[in-house]
Amino acid sequence: MFTAQAQAQAQAQAQAQAQAQAQAIDSYLHPCRARDLQFRACTSKQLLAESLKSWRRSIVSLEK
Repeated sequence: MFTAQAQAQAQAQAQAQAQAQAQAIDSYLHPCRARDLQFRACTSKQLLAESLKSWRRSIVSLEK
């Protein structure tokens, strides 16, 4: 079983990881920022999906 605290911790970790990845992508795309807004939005959705998968894996491992 996992506690609400462990769930919140896993969620915070996933959010921090997604934010760090988004910042890295943001700095990488800085020269062409204006025309790549749509690409970055798509990439952010992918990062969010990956973070959610990671978060779910964390919860599953905590439940064991």
